[in-house]
Amino acid sequence: MTSTERLITASAGQHEPSDIIVVGAGLAGLRAASLLEARGYMVQVLEAQGHVGGRVMTRHLDGEAVDLGAQWIGPHQHRIRQLAREFGLTTAPQYTTGQAFVDLNGELRPYKTLRLPVDVATALELAWCVWTTEWLRAGVDLHRPVSDASAARWDTMTVADWTRRHLQQAAARQVLGAVVRAVFAAEPEELSFLHFLYYLQANGGLLRLIGVRGGAQQDTLSGGAGQLTARLARALQRRVLLNTPVTRIQHERTRVRLHTPRGVFEARCAVVTAPPPVAGRITFEPALPPPRQRLMCDMPMGAIIKANVLYPRPFWRAQGHSGELLGCASELELVFDRSRGGDAPGVLVVFMAGERARAWSRRSPGERRRMVVRELTRYFGPAALNPSAYTEQDWTNESYIMGAYAGLMPPGLWTAAGSALREPVGALFWAGTESARTGFGYLEGALESAERVTEEVTACLTKHPPR
Repeated sequence: MTSTERLITASAGQHEPSDIIVVGAGLAGLRAASLLEARGYMVQVLEAQGHVGGRVMTRHLDGEAVDLGAQWIGPHQHRIRQLAREFGLTTAPQYTTGQAFVDLNGELRPYKTLRLPVDVATALELAWCVWTTEWLRAGVDLHRPVSDASAARWDTMTVADWTRRHLQQAAARQVLGAVVRAVFAAEPEELSFLHFLYYLQANGGLLRLIGVRGGAQQDTLSGGAGQLTARLARALQRRVLLNTPVTRIQHERTRVRLHTPRGVFEARCAVVTAPPPVAGRITFEPALPPPRQRLMCDMPMGAIIKANVLYPRPFWRAQGHSGELLGCASELELVFDRSRGGDAPGVLVVFMAGERARAWSRRSPGERRRMVVRELTRYFGPAALNPSAYTEQDWTNESYIMGAYAGLMPPGLWTAAGSALREPVGALFWAGTESARTGFGYLEGALESAERVTEEVTACLTKHPPR
């Protein structure tokens, strides 16, 4: 238990009156609470788990800070960079020097930057795919995604449907499938094509999403992203209660009552930041409008297992490798080098995503470790056989998160319920990266949602002052 968590746990049992109750102590919830407290409101944060952070998780592995949750920061993500500066945190660039690998049909092919080693026909189809999705995503209205007939049609098909219709080269379909799993932690068959385009539009396009330099993977926070949520929680101190899952919410126009195993908490309004399927396990009285209920029932989370593998030194760098892998035909979806450099140990961060993550989630941690080491040895040689340490996080088995990176829209859900993502219900408000218009699925989106919900709550409480 960290010093922050000891401080928060010590406050258990103090049910002070509140203006606002925030459900969830992830980045969105903690940031919203801090912004609302800065405006003079009494805020209480209720967190179901025994730690803060939500989908942000930093552990220490033989003295090395490693991120098992959200990690990367792009140059265009200004909110998260500003928050890091406020806390005096610094960023480190993602290592990219040397050859990367792509695993196509079991064949390991080296490449540099985004120029994949494929034949001319495949390269042309992939270039066409990038250009076409750029053109299509520019037509998606982030305020009203289902705004015309084209958007409604896109919401009737999956990414796999679109791929089969437009990509003839098997290798091109394989690469796009790997990209979808890497970006969404889901299979192309599971995603609405409209959701695919919305996500691209909310994050600046496909090349930015998959890029390192100038892209979403450009930098990481030195010392781990968990410092952000730890600092926010420490500032709130006894306004955060851990191990306090909300099971029922009674709500009226100007009052809410939240039921937990540790008692009932009352406030003028509540901000729910839990992922949609987790919020769906809360009983709401009266029942929420059908679109909101549909959203919480039918918006699954992505499936991801993330591991960090520690070696005495980053031996792959001496071999001229960047440590990066795109695993189109591998059990591993992505591999990146997260070593600090110098005399620091070597660290490879590894992802299993989509159906592969669900399959490996049913296996034991020991079996997963052996598979990861076996695959890394196939890519980087016998020096990868004996890591000095290993740690992993299976996000599919986190009962109060239920997956990562973010919630996903299957076909038809944007049309049926997309308008409910941010729509308040009386004294209930919604935040979290799934409700963001920019940075959807990222730390940036969590912060954007916190800023939006702060304005919504302030306007509501100003309109309905306490009696």
